[in-house]
Amino acid sequence: MNTWESFSTRRLHQARHQEAELVVEELARFGRFQRIIELGSGDGYQTQFLSRLGMVFPSDCSVERFEGRVCDRFVQCDAQRLPYASATFDLLFSSNVVEHIQDKQMAFTEMMRVTRQRALIVHVVPTHIWKVLSIPSYYVALALKGVRKMLESIGIRKHTLDSHATLDEKNLRSRQMISYLRPQVHGTASSNRTEFIEFNPKYWRWLFEQNGFICLRQVNLLTYSPHEVSYLPPNRWLATRGFASSVAFFLCKQNNET
Repeated sequence: MNTWESFSTRRLHQARHQEAELVVEELARFGRFQRIIELGSGDGYQTQFLSRLGMVFPSDCSVERFEGRVCDRFVQCDAQRLPYASATFDLLFSSNVVEHIQDKQMAFTEMMRVTRQRALIVHVVPTHIWKVLSIPSYYVALALKGVRKMLESIGIRKHTLDSHATLDEKNLRSRQMISYLRPQVHGTASSNRTEFIEFNPKYWRWLFEQNGFICLRQVNLLTYSPHEVSYLPPNRWLATRGFASSVAFFLCKQNNET
C-alpha cells in the first residue's frame, strides 16, 4: 500500500470509527443482541464495534479485504442471497452498502427473511450532501493522478495518435476522454442526477417504507468528503444542523407490533 492509499484508508477508518461509535451508542439503548448480521463488512473495521453488542456474523461479497481480521463466522455472500435460515438474527446492520445493491427489492426481502419478528434493522447510507461534496473530490483526485497516467489508463498513447488512426478510433477516444472527465456514479444509479435524488434522506426513508420497514429513528451522523481526497474531515457539528454526509436509519418490520 502506497502513502496515498494509506492516507485514504486512515481517513475512511476515521469516518467509519466515528459513525460506528454513534450508531453503537444508539443501539445500546436497546440492550444486547443475541445474533447480529453485518452486511458488507469490508475489511471488518466496524465489526469490532458491533461485537460490543452481541455475537456478530460478518458477511461480504469479497473475502480478500476481510482476511486480516480474525473471525471464523465470516461468510462470503451477496446481500441478495443470504445463506442463513429464516428468523436467525435480531439485529441486521449495514454501512454504506445499500446504495451498491443492484436488486434492492430482493435484498430487502432477504433481510426480512433472516431477521426475527421483533428484529432491529440499521442502515447507514450516504446523502445528497455527500454526493455534492464528492464532485470536487473527484476532480482533485483526477488531477493528482496526473495527465499522463490518466491518458494511459484510457489507452491514449503517442503511438496511437498518428495519422493511421481511423476517424472512428479518434471519436471513440474522445468519448472515452469525456466519460473519464465526468464524475463517476458511486452506487447503482443510472446517472449522477439520479443518484443525487436517490441519496436524499427523504428518498431513503420512502424506499425503506415501500419495502416493508417502519422508520423508528433517523440519525444524522457526520459531514465529510470522500476519503479518496478528504478535504473535509468528519464533522459532527455540521451534521446535526442538517448537512450530514451520512444518515443512520433504525428500522423494524411493518408487522412488528412494537
